[in-house]
Amino acid sequence: PALYRDLLRTGRVHWIAGEPPPQLARDKMMDCHFRFQHQMALVPCVLTLNQDGSVWVTLVKPARAIAPGQ
Repeated sequence: PALYRDLLRTGRVHWIAGEPPPQLARDKMMDCHFRFQHQMALVPCVLTLNQDGSVWVTLVKPARAIAPGQ
């Protein structure tokens, strides 16, 4: 059980487009998919944009063995 996580926290995000996606900027939350290892399947998640520019990634189903830097 300790290897499973359903919440990831990021530092301030650098958006390739220069700003967050419109839905995330407007609603502060957005459904999307997440991959934490190259060959793993996509996992449904919800992004939450915080006032400090950080993002929380809440996984719909906990994932195993997520490590810092992935």
